[in-house]
Amino acid sequence: MKLRIFVIAVLILTGITAGTSAEKYQASFIHWNDFHSRNMPWKPGNYNPDGHMAGGYAYLAGLVDSLRGIYPEALAIHAGDDFQGTPISSITRGMSQISILNVIKPDFFTIGNHEFDYGLTRLLSLRDSAEFDMYAANVRRHKNGPKLFKSLMIPEAFPFKAALIGLTTDDLYTLCLPTNLEGLYVEDPAETARHLIDSLKLEGIEFIVAVTHQGIEEDIELAREVPDIDLIIGGHSHTYMSKPRIEGNTYIVQASSHGRYVGEIHLITDGKTIQDFNFTVLEVRPGKIKPSPEVAEIVEAYEAQAGKKLDEVVGELKTDWSRSGVESNLGNWLTDAMRTYTGADIAIQNNGGIRKDLAAGPIRVRDIWEISPFSNEIITFTVTGKEVRKMLDFQVKRGISLQFSGVTFVADTSKETAKKVRIHGKWVIPWKKYTVATNNYVGEQLEKYLGLSDRDIKNLGILDRDLFLKAVRDQKIIDSKVEGRITIQ
Repeated sequence: MKLRIFVIAVLILTGITAGTSAEKYQASFIHWNDFHSRNMPWKPGNYNPDGHMAGGYAYLAGLVDSLRGIYPEALAIHAGDDFQGTPISSITRGMSQISILNVIKPDFFTIGNHEFDYGLTRLLSLRDSAEFDMYAANVRRHKNGPKLFKSLMIPEAFPFKAALIGLTTDDLYTLCLPTNLEGLYVEDPAETARHLIDSLKLEGIEFIVAVTHQGIEEDIELAREVPDIDLIIGGHSHTYMSKPRIEGNTYIVQASSHGRYVGEIHLITDGKTIQDFNFTVLEVRPGKIKPSPEVAEIVEAYEAQAGKKLDEVVGELKTDWSRSGVESNLGNWLTDAMRTYTGADIAIQNNGGIRKDLAAGPIRVRDIWEISPFSNEIITFTVTGKEVRKMLDFQVKRGISLQFSGVTFVADTSKETAKKVRIHGKWVIPWKKYTVATNNYVGEQLEKYLGLSDRDIKNLGILDRDLFLKAVRDQKIIDSKVEGRITIQ
């Protein structure tokens, strides 16, 4: 009996010891993504009934500073695309954003596709000017060449072994101008992650965070393909998430875009899996946050510099540019510029995207920014001649809301059809394939504008505004006319 009691006591004590041996650890993250150089506060058009201002880097930095003060062990994470979107980034070719981030000093920065907008050589120069580390484990100089950015980080602040892996989209060649990539090789993110995780496991590291710039759908697929990833902090798709997406044992988060929100994560782990997860999205409200004085000073200095650059004269306009009429001379020039740059058969511009007329005289950088202010990207897709007729019929039936280059037609409003359709002066051939260039705003709403179903779209990685600026600089003197591309009958 005594022996039995002793054995039971030993088993109980062993069980207590085993039950308390699994330690619990806390970890915190502060994150944002897809800032797109929105350095000044702005007024969101969505979910903003009171019309308040949001964002601005001085205020985002102030919020990050405050959170770091409360949670000193937290890691500040940037999931990419800080470049492109406002004049200052294009004017400084990204240096404005590096200067600001050198003050904030994110602990982890995964490069996004727009970081390549000024070319790989420029990005590598900016990387060397950065006082923070840039990550992209799946980007190499060539297929078997060296990696150009850091692959992973093992945070010393955490009381357990963990690793953060940076992964950028493997769709760079459709998102960027090929000439900007200069022989770059991008590996499959899932394969790269699996390879790194296998090596990390040999070092006893089992808690894995992927900081990605590839979009929410791709992050979900990554979680399915690589279930060893515990947390994905993502970017690229500008997805607002009020709660995490849980895929298997992987938590996925993203914090919208343009600095309107900052994500705040607090989790508990045993060093292998997430035991508890708390995720909050904080809106950056200038009236409620004390700005970072140092960042505010940098932002103001660059905005002053931008003012001078925006007033640079880049060309001369001989005839007033006007948006009025079914066919406008400004619409003709914009679509001609798109078609020339892309080599497409047809180019299309939505009337709603042309925001300003311009009197004859000097053309300034500011004028082009104000004519085309939305930072849309140029895309192309392919249609058959039969589909060209279909999309023109659709426009005539719905009321023509587009400008065209490369195609002419007669709009029969009584029969709601397009007649005498010619491409480059030749009758359209029903079975022939034609390339169409437009902006991504139209490209994402093909059914709305053209009555076409979704199709493969190639993103050329250049903003419409940058394309138009290039065209003005190339032409220097511009005399646009209405040419009878659209005849109303």
